[in-house]
Amino acid sequence: MSTSTSSAKPSAETTRDRRAAADAFVFLVAVAALLTLVLVGHATPDAVAEYGAALTALYGSWHHRAQP
Repeated sequence: MSTSTSSAKPSAETTRDRRAAADAFVFLVAVAALLTLVLVGHATPDAVAEYGAALTALYGSWHHRAQP
């Protein structure tokens, strides 16, 4: 029998899967928020395009940060 310890480092595949799940979740939340703003009339489609560009830049800087 093998025993696992809580200090075991997760595998690279597990870390990659978690990051992909987090990325998908954040993407869906951002899309839902922007759609809600458009549907209730608080943002124009042009403004949403600008918000999308800003969010893309933020994601790019977050995604390509140095790994510890």
